[in-house]
This record gives sequence, structure tokens and C-alpha cells, in this order.
Amino acid sequence: MSTPLDPNAGDIQYLLLVDLEATCWESNEGRVHEMEAIEFGGMVVRIHDRSLVTEFSTYIRPRVHPKLSDYCRALTGISQAAVDAGINFEDLTELLSQRIDKYKQSLAWASWGNYDRRQLEQDANRWGVPTPLVHVPHFNLKKLFAKRQRIKGSRPSLRRALAIAGLRYEGASHSAVDEVRNIARLLTWVIGE
Repeated sequence: MSTPLDPNAGDIQYLLLVDLEATCWESNEGRVHEMEAIEFGGMVVRIHDRSLVTEFSTYIRPRVHPKLSDYCRALTGISQAAVDAGINFEDLTELLSQRIDKYKQSLAWASWGNYDRRQLEQDANRWGVPTPLVHVPHFNLKKLFAKRQRIKGSRPSLRRALAIAGLRYEGASHSAVDEVRNIARLLTWVIGE
């Protein structure tokens, strides 16, 4: 069964895996529109052999709610000092360009679900800048995993997908760079051999 990310098909040779962490509260109910990305984790993988090309992480300074909630700091392990020293969201596009320009002609980006894509769009709209990666095709790996594994009903979380693949989650929960590392470990189950 072939997916759009078939390593033997088409122009896409590199995949930028992305995970975001965002401001959060014990109850996000009614506050989703207030959330801001506070960490961007990225990893470029060569599709044909799933090899790591580069990985990076950066903190983003929140400005709607500049002080992280106690809940958010405990959940993500991200300190107030880290986000205070982070970049403004408007600078993320330039940072990404520096990291991915040499792969851009044959690059797609992917995340586990659509949350990361929607959060980038929300933050870009909030600050009046183009969405980072706007001209790069996006793939929802959660959807592709469920399709390839013939999973009916709700699509599995990253942890559940790892368990289905017989793998354990490695690293810290809610760490953007650890999330992309775990997503990379699932690429064989998403793309195939």
C-alpha cells in the first residue's frame, strides 16, 4: 500500500517532522484561542532511508499570556526563563529558513495530527505574519498511520501508535524535540519499508 510519502515516488525527498508545545492551563476549555506556541521542535529526515539529517528546537516567547501557568511548566518541563529568552513568533519563519532552505525544493513537513498546523496558523494570524511553512506541503502522520495500519474509529495518539508498533515512548512527555524523535521512530509504520 503506497502513501503520498512513498520513498520511491515523486519529488519529496526530505520530511520535516514538527511538534509544538503551547501555553496551557489545567483547563483549556474556552481558552484554545489564547494558546501560543512556546516550543518548536523540528527534525529533517531523508525519506528513502529514514535517516536523520538535522534536528533543532527553539523556544518562543509567549505574549498573550507571557507568564506560563504552574500547570504548563509542570506538564512541559519548560521554564519561564527559557521562554523569556525565546524568539518572537514572527522570527520563526527566518529561523526555519536557515535550517531547511537547502532541502526546500524536495521537502514536505509533517506532524502527528493537525494541531501543530492549526497552532502555527493561529499564531501567524495573531501576529499578522505569513504562516511558517506555508508553501511546504503538510502531511498528517496520525491519519496516514491509521490508514496504513487499517485502524478504524479514532486515530491513535503518538503513545498508542508506538505501542501498536511494539515500541516504548522515549524521552520526556511534552518535549517538542522528544516528540519528533518518537514520530521519526514510527515512519516505517507510516510509510512502509
